[in-house]
Amino acid sequence: SQFTANYKALFEGTERCYRPELLEACEQQDEQIVVNGSVHPISHATLHLATELQRSIVHLGELLMNSTTSTNPRFFARGVRPALAKLDQAWAKYEEHYIMELIAIEDQARE
Repeated sequence: SQFTANYKALFEGTERCYRPELLEACEQQDEQIVVNGSVHPISHATLHLATELQRSIVHLGELLMNSTTSTNPRFFARGVRPALAKLDQAWAKYEEHYIMELIAIEDQARE
């Protein structure tokens, strides 16, 4: 990973780590961030990945809401498991882009 030591400390270990701060940033979809009084834009790519993550969360929620009427175990294998995998992938992509963007912004703020 290209994360700095500070960010590596937040994500230490080999297990998945879903940081609530990332979910909050995803939900807010701020188009800019202020660091040391300077405004820095968030890229369209990162904002797009935030939207994709939100869609994955909504899709899983809809599946789970519909699952209350289904007792078929295949429903989970064919519906919920792939939705969880898609959400996990969307989270990882957003997390990487967002953190790398924050690192670049912090570097610019130091200059």
